[in-house]
Amino acid sequence: MKETYLSRDFRETAAQCFPSQAKELNAFFDARLSVLLAENADASKEKQYHLKRQILPGIPMYVPMLLVFGIHFVMLLAGKTRYPRWILAFHPVTWNILLVAVPDIAQAMQVPTATWMSVMSQSSTNTATVIWCIAAAVYEKKRIQE
Repeated sequence: MKETYLSRDFRETAAQCFPSQAKELNAFFDARLSVLLAENADASKEKQYHLKRQILPGIPMYVPMLLVFGIHFVMLLAGKTRYPRWILAFHPVTWNILLVAVPDIAQAMQVPTATWMSVMSQSSTNTATVIWCIAAAVYEKKRIQE
């Protein structure tokens, strides 16, 4: 398979940030990508292209990010961070779940689904991260001013 910008960037980042583990990280990336490609071997030509160029190379990169978000979410629930619990309303996990569910909620309410709903669902992780960064920055600015 031709290397994509995602896999190339993953390899460069692994080499720069984790030089002693780069070989192991790349091997994990390649193994996981091979499994995902094999699972989707019977997909249409268009879906295969989309999977190979965008979706599948991105999955191995999202796993560590989701792990970090999940651990942070649990720490917030347990009160083990400097942030108050109300900030959970702005946490990426909360917004990911909400944004991914937008088309399903609309369907359950018998509202015709629209393109913007799918866009929200597809960009949920990026949007959730931006919301979290803004909320954390506002909280920190207010905390510093006190």
